Amino acid sequence: MDFFKYDSYRVLLKDVIEDKKKSFAYITFQKVAEECGIQKTYLSRVMNDQAELNQDQLYSISHYLKLTIAETQFLSLLLEENRSANILRREWLRKEIKNIRDSQLESSQNLANHVVVPTEKYDDYFKKPIIQILHMSLLIERYRSNISLLQQDFGFSKTQIHEALDFLIQNKVIELINGKYKVLIDFIHLPEKKDISPTNHLLFRLEAIRKMRESREEQNLNLSLCFTADEKVAVEIKRKIIELLKQVHQVIPPAGNENVYQLNIDFIKWND
Repeated sequence: MDFFKYDSYRVLLKDVIEDKKKSFAYITFQKVAEECGIQKTYLSRVMNDQAELNQDQLYSISHYLKLTIAETQFLSLLLEENRSANILRREWLRKEIKNIRDSQLESSQNLANHVVVPTEKYDDYFKKPIIQILHMSLLIERYRSNISLLQQDFGFSKTQIHEALDFLIQNKVIELINGKYKVLIDFIHLPEKKDISPTNHLLFRLEAIRKMRESREEQNLNLSLCFTADEKVAVEIKRKIIELLKQVHQVIPPAGNENVYQLNIDFIKWND
C-alpha cells in the first residue's frame, strides 16, 4: 500500500489494519482497540467519522502495528490536521504533511529506478553483509574477471567468498558465463517495514566498524553530532537526509565503478 498518499488518518488506519491482517492473524480490530485502551465499538465510531482518537491512543496503535518512525509521524500529523480548529495551524500542518509526503515519494521513485524490492528469499542477503559487499564488488570489472582479488582486497576468506557467490547465483543476482561473472541485478533495496531491517542496519554497522579499525584513517569520513531540537526541526532534518540519499543515488551511475563504498546514516532521538 502507498502509505504517504493518504489524506485521512481514519482511512489510512483502516487500510493499514486490513493490510496487516493479511500477514499477521493476531492483528484484529478488537486487539487494536485493546492496545489503545478503548472499546471496539468506539474504534468503529472513529472509523465511521463519528468519534476521534487522541495522540496517545494513535501512538499506541502505531506501536502495536510496528509502523516506522516516518509512518507514525505522518499519521500523527493527519490526526492533528483533522482535529485542529485553528486555520493558520491547519495550514502549517498541511505543509508539514506535504513535506513528508513529497520526501517519501521522491525517495521511493528514485529507488525504483535502481532496485528490486526483495521477497523472502533475499533475507540472507540482508543478514550477511559480506553478500551485499561482494555483490557490489562485482559491479567492478576487475573483480568480475578475477575473483581471487576479492580475498586480497576485502580480507574475506575463500569459504566466505564462495558461499556468498553461490547465494548470489542461486538467487539470480549474478551468473557465471565462461569463467566470468555477470551482474543481473545492480541493487536490491530493503523496505524499512521489513522485519529484518533493524538486523540489517546493525550488522552492516558492525562490519563498518571492523573495516574502519583496519583501514587507513584518511580513507574514511567519520562524523558524529549530538544536539537538541524540536519535532519540527527533526522532521526537516529527516527530509534533508532523504534528499541527500536521492542526490547520492543520482551521482552513483555516471561515477564509474572503481571501488566499493559504504554509507551509514543514523538519526536517533535519545529521550523517548
